[in-house]
Amino acid sequence: MPFRLLTIPALLLLLAACCPCPQPDTLLPLPPPLTLQDQLTQFNARAAALPFVSARGSVKMTWQEKDRTRTESTDAVLRLRQRTGPEALTKHGGDAILFGRVAGQEVFQIGKNPDLFWFLVRLDTKTAWLGDPATPLLQKNNSTLRADLLLDLLALKPLREDNHPQQYYVVQRYTDNLRHVELLVFPLLTEPNLRKITQRFQPDGQPWTPAQLPGPLERIITLDRATNLPLQVTYYNPNGLPIITAKLSDYRDAPYLDGDKFRADVLPQKLPHKIAITSADPPASMTLTFDEITLPITLKDAVFRTPNFDAEGLRVERLN
Repeated sequence: MPFRLLTIPALLLLLAACCPCPQPDTLLPLPPPLTLQDQLTQFNARAAALPFVSARGSVKMTWQEKDRTRTESTDAVLRLRQRTGPEALTKHGGDAILFGRVAGQEVFQIGKNPDLFWFLVRLDTKTAWLGDPATPLLQKNNSTLRADLLLDLLALKPLREDNHPQQYYVVQRYTDNLRHVELLVFPLLTEPNLRKITQRFQPDGQPWTPAQLPGPLERIITLDRATNLPLQVTYYNPNGLPIITAKLSDYRDAPYLDGDKFRADVLPQKLPHKIAITSADPPASMTLTFDEITLPITLKDAVFRTPNFDAEGLRVERLN
């Protein structure tokens, strides 16, 4: 993957410096601490209740391009579709598409379906960067531009069960005087290692560093204990360095829709209406601010259809 691709506009996967623990969005009384199993059950139940997401708002991006800093602000339309169980493996996770538009004209598009992930710019660049969704999400020292990581950055995707063929192990740790709980996600650890780190990271607030861990830490999901809502997601590379951070805030109700009608038979879900994704090297940022988020009963496959790059006059570059 060309390194310069990490500095192009609409960069979704951004390198991030360590961030201070996010502040809780509420001062509600704290509930009793949950066991790890109860925490995962609630996390996965919330994810299962959000199979489809539709959002409208704006996006502001700042990135480094050659010797100058560029900033772009556009309207934003986001669509997300989850996949779970065996289908998540055969179709390489969920689908996503983000449109950036100005006065109704599309400026960029970022998408992923079972066959491809892409990022295209329609204005001066007129280029589409394409990749295989079967490749790993994160490379050794950088990140790959792909839209399906949005589900993970928004903490909407369920954490896999222990008996899943591509399993994760999760360690629970309380921080900030028990106001936050962190879920430390490790891919493909052995059971003895799992027991060892579970005993090491009891909710005692003891400091830790990635070097103390017996395996590569993939990400940390930080939740507000008062609301049990995700506040921050940070991904790490195999060397234990943070590479991408998403901060989630402005939680508001997102109603369910059946066609264009609100469903009265099911309560709305709380979803973040502001998502800030930041990078330290290369310096870049993306802030999504949504005016409206709804939960449709379904989304058609055509929403996530691969563009016809040649017919649209786009130069194509392959990432892998």
